[in-house]
Amino acid sequence: MKLVWHIVLKDGRRLWLPLSLWLLLQLAHLALLSHAWHWGEVAAPQFEMLRYFSGTWGVIISAVGFLLAAWLVMEDSLVLTTAFWPTRPISGPRLLAAKTTGALLLLSVLPVLVLTPLWLLCGFSAFELGRAALDVAMGQGLLSLAAFALACVTATSGQFLVRAVGALIILPLSAAFALGKFSKCGDEIGAGLGESRYWLVLGILLVTPLILVVYQFLTRRTSRSCLILGLGLTLVLGVRYLWYWDFSQGQRELSSQNQTLGAAQDRTVTFHTEQTVISPDQNRDGLTQIRVQGEATGLLAGTYVRVNSARGGWIKADEWFPMTRDFKAMIGEAGAPSGLVRQIAGLGTAENVTSHWLIDADETGESVERFRAGAMKLRLNLSATLMRGHVIGELPLRAGAELRRGASTTRLVRIEHVDGKVFVCLAARDASHGRLFVDSYRLLNRSSVYDQFPVVNEIGSVSINSIQIGQLQLVITPPIRELNGHTEEIPGWEENAVIVKIRFQPEYDFTHLITVEPFAKAAR
Repeated sequence: MKLVWHIVLKDGRRLWLPLSLWLLLQLAHLALLSHAWHWGEVAAPQFEMLRYFSGTWGVIISAVGFLLAAWLVMEDSLVLTTAFWPTRPISGPRLLAAKTTGALLLLSVLPVLVLTPLWLLCGFSAFELGRAALDVAMGQGLLSLAAFALACVTATSGQFLVRAVGALIILPLSAAFALGKFSKCGDEIGAGLGESRYWLVLGILLVTPLILVVYQFLTRRTSRSCLILGLGLTLVLGVRYLWYWDFSQGQRELSSQNQTLGAAQDRTVTFHTEQTVISPDQNRDGLTQIRVQGEATGLLAGTYVRVNSARGGWIKADEWFPMTRDFKAMIGEAGAPSGLVRQIAGLGTAENVTSHWLIDADETGESVERFRAGAMKLRLNLSATLMRGHVIGELPLRAGAELRRGASTTRLVRIEHVDGKVFVCLAARDASHGRLFVDSYRLLNRSSVYDQFPVVNEIGSVSINSIQIGQLQLVITPPIRELNGHTEEIPGWEENAVIVKIRFQPEYDFTHLITVEPFAKAAR
């Protein structure tokens, strides 16, 4: 054990300068981003600048961390015959233990310790501290594993950089191929099988470098270690053709209308198309825009359906012609129905809630005209999510008020009255995983039995490690009353008014096939 710590200390002494500069990069990155939470109101251009800064700086920090992990391994090369340690009594297991310990302490634990005081100054809760620490440590841990896998079979720094660039290109393309990202909609595998393949590919990509590193450290047989890497890549590519077992939990394929969402859910969701229109794309010549609008009914209580995307193709009898581009959900069309929001906020019931959805895609005009002339129908494989809502809490309508629940913190920054409208600036910070939720807001005054949906304008958002911070503006129309033949604002309506924050989170992902009948063509 003494020899292991001797190697760790030796690596720390040799890497202290680049390691210190790397830690300073992380501190500077976090220090500037943390100001966004304390500045009060931040303009949209500033958030845009912060977002670009955060993304660029984050890539630099990750790249430097990756290179430091590789440097750690190549300090005591497993490939070069001129390395000093093969002639000394250092076994492969001891060297592996020393390098693993060094990577954990120097590249994962040390950054967390350095950043923790700044996280505390930002007012992070215990949950947020845990999320941020886990994000930093796990992110660098995965980078270290990838760097170890390349560095332990590489002799020189030049070879390492070339192989790193090659891996950066080949691995994402291989994973995308295995998951069917390059198919033209003919492979309708369903969300359950898609999720199973995703986790299988991810497992292969994690286990393969782990096996390679252990084997190379124990045997130093570089050729066989490279074969392990090649075998892992082959398995990733083979998932596309060989894996058809769905082992996912909570995800099932829906292949026809009126199927249930799952064994535990006894109500059905039915999709209808209301209107489908094609028109020339205004931004790109030669392309035609296909827009499909529809609704989903038969929803479970407290839920709505969000359509995320769709793969489309033209069908006639047994003929199938996939579209070259996927359908995407229109921006701003993924919100919850207003009646459902009122129901969850405790302002009444919402019977027979209907979710409206809108997706569009571009296709070459020649293809669209040819398929329509052949009286072919459009079939869509919708990728949708069942969203369930709950109340986060209530925020009093006064500057400085704060709502904190779990991983979510919302602060009212400013209230301003302009031209008969009330503008409310909210700052939000959230550590919820994935940012897949959708928030809705409702203004409520129970004493005067008054409520309304404010207009929500997103100002911007940026990420501090795994913590998302952002600001938005609510535009409220003051309530009015009739008095002596004229209307006036109800006096004192703000005193008991609160902003109710409702969050809809993903509960269930599924796919659904739907066929679109002949549709109208928009005027040119």
